Amino acid sequence: LVLCGLIFAFVERRALGTTYGDARHGIWSALVRTGLQRLHRTGFHPQNWRPNLVIMGGEVEKRAHLLELGSSIVQDRGIVTYFFLLRGSVEENQARRAELLKRMDDRIAAAFPHVFYRVEVADDIYRGIVNVAQSYGVGNFEANTVMLGWPNKPERAAAYVDALRDLVLLDRSLLLVRHRPEGFGAHRHIQIWWGGLRGNGGLMLLLAFLITADERFRKAHVTVVTVVEHDADRPRAERAMARLLGQARLPAQARVIVRAGEPIAALMNRESTDADLAIIGLRLPERGEPADPFFEHMDSLLANLPTTILVKSAQSFEGSPVLFDVASKPQESQGARR
Repeated sequence: LVLCGLIFAFVERRALGTTYGDARHGIWSALVRTGLQRLHRTGFHPQNWRPNLVIMGGEVEKRAHLLELGSSIVQDRGIVTYFFLLRGSVEENQARRAELLKRMDDRIAAAFPHVFYRVEVADDIYRGIVNVAQSYGVGNFEANTVMLGWPNKPERAAAYVDALRDLVLLDRSLLLVRHRPEGFGAHRHIQIWWGGLRGNGGLMLLLAFLITADERFRKAHVTVVTVVEHDADRPRAERAMARLLGQARLPAQARVIVRAGEPIAALMNRESTDADLAIIGLRLPERGEPADPFFEHMDSLLANLPTTILVKSAQSFEGSPVLFDVASKPQESQGARR
């Protein structure tokens, strides 16, 4: 071991800049290949889930919040890759693609050293998103989560929803970010609008756990809000939430709200005035249903919320083994589901 250490130190100092190239590149390539082969032969356990995140962000200057949020979620637990998709043909975008790769890779590496940067060309942006999400990776090491911005152009609503449906069919978790001008505020309050552990709830709790481990959100407190229709349902919901959060690895405060016929948009607006980041579940319209009513409904919910992550969990994602001890048997609340 001592001899190997001395050889390694000598090689590092000399950098082996010979006519055969830097030997370290070959060494790391061999290690990566060996790791991928062993990963392929190793069985996957849900408790070992890590976020391998693909961000479809466009120009970095306009989507810096996606990089900040994505790096807060992943940190050193997985891999995050930021994609800039150029619309058009490869011939038309060849020079710009090369220029963007050279210029932006260095800038992103300086601010977010663990983020990879890619530029791809696609005839249609939303079709390109689906193609990249299903093809990115090597062997069984692939992206399991896709992050997108919430669209501001209603005329592209149908294409956007079609792409989301395809990503769900590809078994990718979706994180759709509606960004506000104030960004993430003071990074002090994360609010989860809870609809139950099944569906999107497990991933929503896990996101809050991952984000609060980041230095920028380390002092943030998490509130898990669930809504019941009648006051008689409140005690049961409070007990269920207390059990759930007591078993979870996420320190959080539960809050049960009685709706009493109040519109959900007005209720969320009232309860989110001091939140810096909101996390809510997402239900996509069925194939064949129009996209416009879906966007109108979601825009009404998001209109007065802080920066918000809309979460759609992949069908294969199992939150319980990641969030809870093996012996724990969490019971979900009886709040309203979304």
